Amino acid sequence: MDKALSAPLLDAADEPGRAAPAPLRLAPDLHAPPTPVGVLAAWLFAAAQRHRRLLRHHALGDWERVRVLAKALRRHSARRPGLDFDLDVCLAGIYARDHAPSDALARLAPWRARLRRRPGAFDAAVASVHLMAGDTAGHVAALARAQQQAPQDASRRLELALAEARFGDLDRAEALLGDAVAGPAALHGRAAWARGLLQLRHGRAEAPATLDGAVIRLAAEAAAHEAWIALAACACDHAIALHQAGRSQAARSRIAAVWPVLEHHATVPLLRMLEADGLLPARTPPKT
Repeated sequence: MDKALSAPLLDAADEPGRAAPAPLRLAPDLHAPPTPVGVLAAWLFAAAQRHRRLLRHHALGDWERVRVLAKALRRHSARRPGLDFDLDVCLAGIYARDHAPSDALARLAPWRARLRRRPGAFDAAVASVHLMAGDTAGHVAALARAQQQAPQDASRRLELALAEARFGDLDRAEALLGDAVAGPAALHGRAAWARGLLQLRHGRAEAPATLDGAVIRLAAEAAAHEAWIALAACACDHAIALHQAGRSQAARSRIAAVWPVLEHHATVPLLRMLEADGLLPARTPPKT
């Protein structure tokens, strides 16, 4: 499983000293003048690939590269509804790491009115800005507002349940989680993560196994949708469960596998706890 966690996050063209793969060569009879549809398809594919690279660099904490890619992606926003908002949220999160969260959120304020026809979308997105700033209470509160605006949305309910399990009220998390495991398959990884985290918080012996299953599901999701940050956070919770079960070497291996992402996205209190438990990779002091 750790091999899946430590799979390369960067395309060949992004790795220093590694050549990009050779371009695909088409058969001679396929070399025809490009059609408008073909040009549009190629343009959209290039935009999608650039967006995937942005998500990878964001996961790895390469903030300057994220800013460069975000600027390039602005050219595609006319044909990608919501892309400008996604980029603004991403950049606001980076800004919030070194500035007051209120200043970062102020940059997004105009979007609230623009997204009024999508209940909860604004608050669900800005929750990530709070988390990037280390404001876990603000993160939970934003997801609570999002869930209140779209109470029938299973994904909103699950995101709030997970946030409560990570940073808030365990009873509230339990109530929200309900039968989420019976929901859409795309939510099963996060539902297992939330359940495993609740088991961990209550000191139950089944927590390591539940969280291991969640990591497996989220690893597949990460490979398909670049969800590396969620995977790293879940793997960290699994490592804590392993450590508490007396399997500290396995816990250290799990942390090491996701460390390139975790070091940029874990909260300071979490990093200090990992250091106190001896789970951080060697010679890696926690950020201050």
